[in-house]
This record gives sequence, C-alpha cells and structure tokens, in this order.
Amino acid sequence: MLLLTLTTAARNAAVKGVTDLVDVGTTDAAGDINGWSGGVGGTLLISVLLNNPAFEDESGGSAALDVTPALSGTAADTGTPNAFNIRDRDNTEVFQGTAGVGSGELNFDGTITSGQTVNITTGTYTQPAS
Repeated sequence: MLLLTLTTAARNAAVKGVTDLVDVGTTDAAGDINGWSGGVGGTLLISVLLNNPAFEDESGGSAALDVTPALSGTAADTGTPNAFNIRDRDNTEVFQGTAGVGSGELNFDGTITSGQTVNITTGTYTQPAS
C-alpha cells in the first residue's frame, strides 16, 4: 500500500483552502465558532462571532485562529467544552475539532458557566503530512 505524504507547501495550500472557506458567504456578518459539551450536537455552551479573516496566514502546515481582537461571548449554558465547530458567514459548517480548557485544537479560558463572558484563547487548524 502506498502511503501518501504531503510536502509543507502542499499542507499550507490545503490549510489556506479550508480556512479561507470560513470567510465566505453572502451575509455581512463574520463566521462563527460554537463550543459544545458532549460533542458537536450535544449541549451548545457558547457561540462566538469570528474575526474576518478568521485565521492568520498558514505556516508549517497549520494556521492559528485570529484572536485579536479577543474572541468572546456570553455563555448560553454551563459545562466543560470538549468539541467545537466553525461555520462560514452563511452558517454552513466548515469543520469540527476538539476543544477544552488548556487542551484541544480550540482553547477556552475556563469551564463555562451560563451567563458569564467566555474567551477563546487559542485555536489552530492543522493539515497532517500523512
């Protein structure tokens, strides 16, 4: 069996292609990111509008979520986030990943309590080499 391995340039192109999808759509609003407990489709803890563009430039096969200015919102429910999904400006899902407090592809600043302001501290989209 042939094992496919992508070069860094190919990984960067894939990252750019996916992360650029977050910024497309016909509405004036930015895309959004939703934090969930119990996986995507479980309990929606928070929804936060993204910056536009949502991601910084790709490098080394990954791109960091643009968190400046800060990405924050008011929690809709209480729980520990373990998953997220990102949607474009037309509310079409682009991708999902793992979330947590100090772990996962998307990081929140603490356990989420309904009504509190919650901040997203970091997020990364990575295209594996193989």
